[in-house]
Amino acid sequence: RWHNPLVRGFSSPAVFDGTILLGASDGHLYRLYASNGTERWAATLLEETVFSGITSSPKVVFDHAYVGTFNESGGPGEVVAVWVSNGTIAWRHATGSVHFSSPAVANGTVYVGVMGRYNTTTQIAFDPPYGVLALDAATGGEVWFFETGGPVAASPAIAGSLVLAPSKDGFLYAIDRNEGDQVWRANVGSTVSSPAVHGDTVFVASGSFDGSRYVRALDIANGQVRWTFTPNGPVQASITYADGKIFFSTNAANGT
Repeated sequence: RWHNPLVRGFSSPAVFDGTILLGASDGHLYRLYASNGTERWAATLLEETVFSGITSSPKVVFDHAYVGTFNESGGPGEVVAVWVSNGTIAWRHATGSVHFSSPAVANGTVYVGVMGRYNTTTQIAFDPPYGVLALDAATGGEVWFFETGGPVAASPAIAGSLVLAPSKDGFLYAIDRNEGDQVWRANVGSTVSSPAVHGDTVFVASGSFDGSRYVRALDIANGQVRWTFTPNGPVQASITYADGKIFFSTNAANGT
């Protein structure tokens, strides 16, 4: 129906009020009309980009869009709140790079995974701080920061009083949403896949190119594994729940 070649990158679109919002490789957060793809506004979040630009996907709640930025120069990244009406910046909060993780918002608090500071020497690894960051949705003030043993590329999931966040250190962390304390953690394997929550179950996938590959269902109350499935390749894609089933894809030579 339409194609806008200027808006491209890793960010997934958020649909809101006849428009879509998404981050792009040029460092802008765009708001496009869903009917024809023309630009309503573009907010500059990164002045300079090297290769990927904005990889976090925006979350729209009321009059704000929340999105993270990945600093490819190795400096701090940010969580940014943008006024949806006109694309102006409401607030910015400096942190480690937010790379792929998209914010979750509940009861006036923004939760997002922090990848860490990009290591420009290795051009592969990230250095601390990494973990899960909670911010006041109205002001951007820090509520708490939960440190993990590795980068968090997945998007946190909200389940009642818990924030569920998988890390590349191999653990799925259940964090008290108000206090920022660990309630439990479960060994699920290194992952960048975002979990899905349904009822009292959280579904999480893992997979790295060393051969490990799992999809698990865990009890939200205590993190105990209910079942494990081994797919035909590593899973970097996020899980979607619908109609009593979960859907995901594998990153293999013949992915499924």
